[in-house]
Amino acid sequence: MSFLFNLLFFFVPIVLYPYSHELFEFNKMVFVYALTVLISTAWAVRMILAKKIIFRRSLFDVPILLFLFSQLLSTAFSIDVRTSLLGYYSRFHGGFLSTLSYSLLFWAFVSNMDRAKTLKAIRFLVFSGIIVSFYGVLQHFGIDKDVWVQDVQERVFSTLGQPNWLAAWLVALLPIAWAFYLSLRQKSKNFLIPNPARVFWVWRSPPLSSGELIFSTASRKDQSF
Repeated sequence: MSFLFNLLFFFVPIVLYPYSHELFEFNKMVFVYALTVLISTAWAVRMILAKKIIFRRSLFDVPILLFLFSQLLSTAFSIDVRTSLLGYYSRFHGGFLSTLSYSLLFWAFVSNMDRAKTLKAIRFLVFSGIIVSFYGVLQHFGIDKDVWVQDVQERVFSTLGQPNWLAAWLVALLPIAWAFYLSLRQKSKNFLIPNPARVFWVWRSPPLSSGELIFSTASRKDQSF
């Protein structure tokens, strides 16, 4: 099951399909739903083979259940059940189905992933961030400027499709990458070997959504970026 979570963490930020009406979010959500089915099935099979309920409780269980129940009631009494169930029509996100999917993924993760598996999954997420950031840098220098209607060189969006979403995601990853970097800095003797924790994303000019990505892989002798 950890393999499926690694796939989820790595590919969701990268997935896009240029031949669909909505290139980015719709395809990412289809991928999320597919992985949710696979992960939930693997979790169910594991419980069947173990002949017991595998569920680890957390402080978030009750709030999630209450929120799910409110979403279910909202869907049942909605003036547009289809939109309430599936979400925004071109993105397949924001409805009860996506909320249920995220909830199942959370419970599956908490119940089946230990510390080592979690750290490995986070590394896959950081590696994905490297790819997204590198593509963002290339966009700034015009690698695909003729493909988009938008001025992508001024407001890059990489594989996320929207500058604000890209900025928010990279800002969320920054402390994780920094924590890995500090940990590996103490343990590693050879800092010339690339690792995901040595990637830093800095948005140069405000606002965040219009900044420039900076890719840094400083060695032990030169740690400036």
